[in-house]
Amino acid sequence: MLAENLREPDRPGGKTLQILIHAGFHKTGSTFIQNLLAHNRDRLPPSVAAVHQADASSQPLHAACLNYDRALRAGEDEAAAATAREAVLAACRALVNAAGTGLRTLLISDEEIAGVMPGRQGTRRIYASIGQIGAALVEGFAPHPVRFVLYQRQTERWLSSVHNQAVKQHRLRLPLDQFRDWLAEPVDLDGVLARLRAAVGGENVDVVRFEDDLQSPTGLGTALLRKAGLDDAWIAALEVDGLNLNESLHPLALELMIEFNRTRTGGAELRAIARILLARHEWFEDLAKGRIAPR
Repeated sequence: MLAENLREPDRPGGKTLQILIHAGFHKTGSTFIQNLLAHNRDRLPPSVAAVHQADASSQPLHAACLNYDRALRAGEDEAAAATAREAVLAACRALVNAAGTGLRTLLISDEEIAGVMPGRQGTRRIYASIGQIGAALVEGFAPHPVRFVLYQRQTERWLSSVHNQAVKQHRLRLPLDQFRDWLAEPVDLDGVLARLRAAVGGENVDVVRFEDDLQSPTGLGTALLRKAGLDDAWIAALEVDGLNLNESLHPLALELMIEFNRTRTGGAELRAIARILLARHEWFEDLAKGRIAPR
């Protein structure tokens, strides 16, 4: 956990604190990575502290980034957007002030820093605010250097997974082809990354291919942890038992969930239905392959 004492700007030995921001994207293993960090909090080197969106210490930054994204997407007046931006700056400073003086790296893992996931809250644009949010984070954490790490996934698989998540958790009622047409722009994560690079400097943005990291000997999260200063032996010693990816609904279950979303069923009931459908993944797979007959 982060210490509660105030931190002087200069680190011991004249070194500054590296701020490493894992900003998603959504549906590229962020949930697994955050569970990995939480589960192994006490197994990280003493020079590294990791926080994510479920940590109380990083909640103000999480909320401020989302609020700034909302203000920008809603086209609020300059004063309102400026107030939202100031909250981001204040949250950055609070996190640094809470960091212990022995730290070399503060790793922040929160995919909401990139903005709201498309399909959630009626969001039709794809991380439209990422450049402005990134610039605010660089200013808020100054004079400490900020590096952004984003995981990127093959476009169609990413879009399919985002759609599945929006159906599962955010009451989306559109099948995938209609969801694609409903979005305000074609999916172009390279374009999103270009906006972030233009705002914070290309040298400060690292991109990891989700598929490559997933297949690495030490598993998903390896590239991020290496950038935080962990060597492969340290990463291999972290515990991963019981940690799962944020699973998608089986295609047959996805069709059912879309139909449920079109009803007046309450949110709590829909979440319960989604959990049941996820738990029956193997049954749906057997049904799809004809190993069992539909009832």
